Amino acid sequence: MNHEQPAVPGRVKTWAYVAAGFAVFYLLVAIQQFWSRPFLYRVVGPFCLLICVLLALGCFLALNGQYKRARIALMIGGILGLPLGIVMLIAASKIGKAALEMPAVSVSPAVSAGETRAAGGAEPMSELDRLTGVLFDPKPAFADIAQRPRPWAPLVLLTLLSTVFIVLFSQRVGWEQVVRKAIESNPRAMERIPADQLDRVVEQQAKISAIFGYVFSVVGTALFGLILAAFYLFVFNVLAGADVRFMQSFGIVSYAMLPRGLLAILAMALMYIKDPAEFDIQNPAATNLGVFLDPDAVPRWVQAVAGSIDIFTIWGLILLAVGYSAAARKMSWGRAFGWVLGTWIFWLVLVGLGTWIFS
Repeated sequence: MNHEQPAVPGRVKTWAYVAAGFAVFYLLVAIQQFWSRPFLYRVVGPFCLLICVLLALGCFLALNGQYKRARIALMIGGILGLPLGIVMLIAASKIGKAALEMPAVSVSPAVSAGETRAAGGAEPMSELDRLTGVLFDPKPAFADIAQRPRPWAPLVLLTLLSTVFIVLFSQRVGWEQVVRKAIESNPRAMERIPADQLDRVVEQQAKISAIFGYVFSVVGTALFGLILAAFYLFVFNVLAGADVRFMQSFGIVSYAMLPRGLLAILAMALMYIKDPAEFDIQNPAATNLGVFLDPDAVPRWVQAVAGSIDIFTIWGLILLAVGYSAAARKMSWGRAFGWVLGTWIFWLVLVGLGTWIFS
């Protein structure tokens, strides 16, 4: 007996072909990045290749009628590709502008780039150049930040994005959903709260959570930056033997948190794309390993650790290493990244241990 496959709707075909076009684009970018010399640019290659595979897989599944799986693959590929695409567009525009404005200067081969810069003197970067430079050309940006540490621009921007996110979340989703889901997922809490008082407890906790949410959105970014700056100051000065000033550490941490701003923008977009009942404030975008785990099939501590392994977090760790290697002049990027990665792994151990103890 022959089973004819249902015809694929025209709209699905259109989106599938668009996804295929972007898959080809990211494949070409991946090939180009693999040939780049700087290590940070070579890191982009595997991400582009992963995005290409996800988009191509989503295209294939959509054209074969497996719409649910196609939607998952395309959503993950789009979430990964959107920030990277924005960064590449900004980079292309900046490079083109610099090429048009660059004067024709003849430099002798015997004179190195460092000597030319020292002779002419490097001009201070503007705040806009710093904000964009950290995302797509971090080495010169963090060199300028190490010389002139001014953390205020990224802190103000991230605080503004955080506040807008909380306001939109309160209107679109609401805190009662967050509190109810947290209580129902905790067996100990369900045992302590009588069933007839659950709604009252949820309402009270939702009011408190909303207050904390607004307060943290205003002061949380700066407070977190100060704590993290002091922590890494201890790590690099006491443990690694570097000589970093506090304001340098504060500036590096503040700018290294900028990828979280892109995550906030992405989360706000997904908040209005997805059903409010399905939006999770603790995991607003499918950018971490916890997305691939079934919460009912793995222990909570495994889910917590996997949810902390996030693409934007890893991006921030790379930026921290670039920043501290620029501030500590005699420290290589690899050594700085080793210290940053080691402290992050220690943090993951604490997250898993704490979740296991209190779950």
